[in-house]
Amino acid sequence: MRTVLCTLVLALPAGAWAQAMQWEDYAPVSTLSVEENLLTRARYTFVDVHSHQRRMGSASAEHIAGIIAAMDSMRMGVMVNLSGGSGEVLAQAVQNTEAVAPGRIVHFANVDFSRVSEPDFGRKAAAQLAEDAANGARGLKIFKNLGMYVTDAAGERVPTDDARLDPIWAKAGELGIPVLIHTADPAQFWLPHDRFNERWFELKERPNRKRPPDPTWEELIEEQWNVFRRHPETIFINAHLGWLGNNLERLSALMDELPNMYTELGAVVAELGRQPHTARAWLTKYQDRVLMGKDSWNPPEYYTYFRVLETTDEFFPYYRKRHAWWTMYGLNLPDEVLRKVYYKNALRIIPGLNVSLFPDDWSLDVVDAPASRRSPMALARTRIGDAYVKVHYSSPRRRGRKVFGALVPFGELWRTAANEATEITFTAPVLFGGFSVPAGTYALFTIPDKDAWTIILNSGLGQNGTAGYREASDVVRVQAAPEQLPEIHEAFTIRFEEATQGTKLVLVWERTSVFVPISVP
Repeated sequence: MRTVLCTLVLALPAGAWAQAMQWEDYAPVSTLSVEENLLTRARYTFVDVHSHQRRMGSASAEHIAGIIAAMDSMRMGVMVNLSGGSGEVLAQAVQNTEAVAPGRIVHFANVDFSRVSEPDFGRKAAAQLAEDAANGARGLKIFKNLGMYVTDAAGERVPTDDARLDPIWAKAGELGIPVLIHTADPAQFWLPHDRFNERWFELKERPNRKRPPDPTWEELIEEQWNVFRRHPETIFINAHLGWLGNNLERLSALMDELPNMYTELGAVVAELGRQPHTARAWLTKYQDRVLMGKDSWNPPEYYTYFRVLETTDEFFPYYRKRHAWWTMYGLNLPDEVLRKVYYKNALRIIPGLNVSLFPDDWSLDVVDAPASRRSPMALARTRIGDAYVKVHYSSPRRRGRKVFGALVPFGELWRTAANEATEITFTAPVLFGGFSVPAGTYALFTIPDKDAWTIILNSGLGQNGTAGYREASDVVRVQAAPEQLPEIHEAFTIRFEEATQGTKLVLVWERTSVFVPISVP
């Protein structure tokens, strides 16, 4: 039958074929003559916070190297793999990618909700998340099955705001790791599949994406927002602009209400590209809370993101017709907005990213703290000879507590901050307390004591707390004598001060100060 139809179509005169053509086959070539900027590389090195690379634990070195080569070709510094799994699967994925390309592919953990009806599920899942974080997970990814498809032992749908899951969200906040959460789908999937639905073509190509009326889109989204409201100490990254890219006014109201909510651009840059004036103003206003993300891995498709975000180009096509039958316009974002979306915001909320991959970031004097963190992120930097030195850490507050010898016990390993372990980067070899240290990024641990401190540089990155610390990974240990200060320092602070030869790395909290000299060979 298909052969007969094709023969008949070919036999039709040109005018008759034009009348017979289906709408979805219509692909006109624009005759508009305007400037074009076909970008294949981002203006700045960027973090993709929304990628999926499954089975990384068993991937070959050649396969991983191929991904890295594609990343390098378009200036992607770090890929966040949201499909990291949990337990041994995640640990193996971290080990496998770190062996080939340290710091270039980082992984978020996942939760198995199929066991939600088991006694004490939330506490057990939270404990597993803590173990995954100790094994290298930099965050938690929640897939859209939660709220839509996950059911409990009674066959009831498990809403995203189910109280049984609260320990998981609380644990993420305690660990200082973000939760990237995908809830529901575009609202048009709940509308009638008719000529008025702007997702008509997608629903024709993918009919399984049409959603039943119950639960409604509004119900699903409200359940997600309830979680954000109940856990203000946890940072949430609302995937896909929260499916509100077509209603930035409503998204603005949500951003204003929920300071612990960030968002990202995965699979929705077409929404911004069709409203360039509104989108540019919106991204400028919320420049500290939006992250770069792509979703499906197809390197040439990133080029459209670069073109939308960076250029003033007009009337150019999106890369997938079923997502956007309309044309795009460039937003021409200001450089500082672009840098924040591309990498600065990710460096601020995802622990343990290698800041030396982002050379433009060296111009920062401080990293602004997310409003919801009780121990805000902070940054200290300096230059010693040819070496740039930078420290990223969380800055806990004393809040009336006795610190050293109590909150921070004497004689025990300390992460030298709160939340994630502090990390220090050297772009060239240095002498740290008189010991040679190669260029690189290291975790900074200490063992405080009343009369002497041990300052430790450790090669294990992305650690949360001290559970993942391995003494065998120590690069150097330096002894330092603490000094007593006349005044109380409320915030734990790391800073650099000039020394007779070189520079001093100084740690200050409560009435205690301790330093390590740093110089270049």
